[in-house]
Amino acid sequence: MAEIRSISLLTYIDEPGLILGDKQRLQTALINLHDNALLCSPKNGSIEVDILPKGLWWLIKIRDHGPGLSEIVLSNMFQRFYRGDISRKRTSRSGSGLGLAIVEQIIISHGRSIKAENHPEGGTSIELLLPKGKY
Repeated sequence: MAEIRSISLLTYIDEPGLILGDKQRLQTALINLHDNALLCSPKNGSIEVDILPKGLWWLIKIRDHGPGLSEIVLSNMFQRFYRGDISRKRTSRSGSGLGLAIVEQIIISHGRSIKAENHPEGGTSIELLLPKGKY
């Protein structure tokens, strides 16, 4: 979908390292977040992913450059079956409203948190903390 819409993925990693956790579940969560960012991003836009150390944790920030989200959507987006404003979607794809609820449970089961907010320069930013692994 990113290639078709000419959306680039820009990744910044402050330092190399491992994430401690269930690889398959974390991969599911990150793919879901990436897919949601693609749905909100304008054609020829970008998605930024920053991975930064924060003590014993990795702070992962995923930002799209779409129109941002209403306060109602931001406060409900991790609830099961919540689908937000369908008219704001840039594609005809529609989900069940379970994806972000599942993502939240995966992140919480790894011991930390996830939050979403509108970025001051536009778009939506999702931040999550995941535990650092050891080499």
